[in-house]
Amino acid sequence: MKWPSYVAADSGCAELDGNFNAKNIIATAAVFVEYPYRAPTHYICMPEPFELDSPKYIEREMKLAYELAMKYKPEFVHIDISLGGMRAVEISKEKLENLRISQKGKMHLMESIDMIRHYGKLIEENAGSQVILIGKQSLIVRIAELTAGACAVKYGVEKALERGEFILGLPYKCSITIGNGYILARSLLLSEQEILGHVKYSVPKNIVIEEFINPSAQDFRVLRIYKK
Repeated sequence: MKWPSYVAADSGCAELDGNFNAKNIIATAAVFVEYPYRAPTHYICMPEPFELDSPKYIEREMKLAYELAMKYKPEFVHIDISLGGMRAVEISKEKLENLRISQKGKMHLMESIDMIRHYGKLIEENAGSQVILIGKQSLIVRIAELTAGACAVKYGVEKALERGEFILGLPYKCSITIGNGYILARSLLLSEQEILGHVKYSVPKNIVIEEFINPSAQDFRVLRIYKK
């Protein structure tokens, strides 16, 4: 039996200030995931920070999902927009008005409706994939979130080489392992013990990475990345 394959996209991680508050969002990742759905088979990462309140992440996620979908032709594309599994081509202002979501989230989606439908239609017509607005209900979106985390660690290391130190906030219940030419972002949720995201990268030997619990944000962890 052939099990379905998936593409998903998500954004995450933040540079933190001295009080462990987020200053921005760092990375967006898209992943192609196949059975047994534990880690990406292929991924794309974009470590380019943007403002916390910017709706820019939606377009970036759609673009990266489109790029991977066109290359690997999955059965489904999962987007980190929590609209109960609505197809991207079906989103409308009328449907959004009736949804119980935050006003900020609703405003961002209202601004992005045409773009979401556009990419949803392109993917469905040219890749043959159903584009589903499913959000954090999707395990594949979680794998994309963890991959964005690993991507952000690479970004943090490169910034620490320039500045001497970088403080990074990780995704929800995520821990980092470094080794064998990879950065691994593992889920700390009991139901996701086998789940991880990764990027291929060798951390320089003069870089130290310390991980600890974020005292200002329950269930989130912090990396202090600095040069020896």
